[in-house]
Amino acid sequence: MGIKVEPNPDRSRRRNLPLQLEIANKLLRFVDTTTTEPQTPSNLDPRRSCILMSLSAKSFATFQSVQALVKLGMYEDASALVRIMYESAMIATFLAYAADDQTVDDYADYFMFRNWRDHELAGQVNPEAAKAFAPEFLSRMKADFDTVQGRYERNYWTRLSAEAMALAADAKLPSGFKVFTTLYASIYRQASAFVHSDVRSIQPFFKENAAGMVWIGRRSTPERCAEVMYAANFIMIAICWVVTASFYGKKFVPEWNALILEWNGTPGASGIGTSRQ
Repeated sequence: MGIKVEPNPDRSRRRNLPLQLEIANKLLRFVDTTTTEPQTPSNLDPRRSCILMSLSAKSFATFQSVQALVKLGMYEDASALVRIMYESAMIATFLAYAADDQTVDDYADYFMFRNWRDHELAGQVNPEAAKAFAPEFLSRMKADFDTVQGRYERNYWTRLSAEAMALAADAKLPSGFKVFTTLYASIYRQASAFVHSDVRSIQPFFKENAAGMVWIGRRSTPERCAEVMYAANFIMIAICWVVTASFYGKKFVPEWNALILEWNGTPGASGIGTSRQ
């Protein structure tokens, strides 16, 4: 049976905060009961496996932060973290299954380039920054930089955009579970407004009455908070499948399917297979 993950068009579920928080708790319990099992990825090399699990763990931690902010009614801050969560999940999948070996190496070694460049920039602003580290530490940092500097022409570990990586990751997922491009269009781009503080991030705060008086206030209603929790749950479902399928095969298929059915709210709309296309 193939995988099919479709959001329910019934917006009442997305705007039901107690329901979305309940699903979030079940997703966390799913992670707690699966990632403690011995991991034997038969189709990934050690470096890809380590990156996948580490970025997934980062995504799981960010998910808990989103949940905490939603409970406090902090829609804007939770939205910013949803973008971070998406990037962790999508890049984890991209590097595990879609990237070539050189890209994986460039990602893993990027700190060798970035640490020294950041140190140089700090020194330009404040010469005292050069004294922040011991000479032997700086020597090692500079040696690392010299080893890799020719590999980062654009000062980043990849030339691909987030959208291009999402497309590449989806190309490696089974039919019916190509969700990262959908998530990019429906969640990532909107959440970016809060990360970059563009005008969309403050528009909801402004109110003007008939007399032309303007005031600023928060609009973090329970319904809006439920929608951002729904988005985080969607991303969590995606990365949970990638991790469990990669490390445990079919073992947790029933549990994962049960979560999909509850999140979607339409029994029979979702199913999971274990083969990759």
